[in-house]
Amino acid sequence: MQAKEVFVDKNDFIPNPDPSESQQQFFDIGFKYAVLDSIQTIIKEKGIPYGLWDKYREKFKYRFVLRPYDEKDIVTGFYLINYNGESRFVPHDSVAAAQYEESAIPYDASIYFKLYSTEIIFNDEEMLKVFGDFKKSDPDKPLDIIIKPTFEYEDFKLSVKCGDKEVPLTKYKVKGVWGG
Repeated sequence: MQAKEVFVDKNDFIPNPDPSESQQQFFDIGFKYAVLDSIQTIIKEKGIPYGLWDKYREKFKYRFVLRPYDEKDIVTGFYLINYNGESRFVPHDSVAAAQYEESAIPYDASIYFKLYSTEIIFNDEEMLKVFGDFKKSDPDKPLDIIIKPTFEYEDFKLSVKCGDKEVPLTKYKVKGVWGG
């Protein structure tokens, strides 16, 4: 799917339009209430990021790899949502864990362990840069997103590995760790 700019007449869009409101006022009010303040600021400073969704659609060959601090840890699964809107559940078994998949950059990874679960939100700019840099330098090599839990799962350290090169991620957010 590819979005394109279209004109929306406020009189066709809402059932009882305010006749004193101009088309521009209609758009300005909608923009103010529908778009987060942080996004409004970015759009005002840099303009609408045309082409961003094209970047979100780009596919990379990668997988998630858990590096637990003890061998008692068991992953029961992942639920992944990508920036392009695709989502998938990946059961963690020896076959699934070894498979790389062509997928867009991750947005949200919910990871389920034997006793714990976590949710990690990825930064789109960081992921596009790291994945893009590896794709330029090593276009045929797959990527590993390495997840290393800290002691007692208070936090996680993430990196992206391609061959013998590894780049730490710094802009992700661990939304929480549950269980125990």
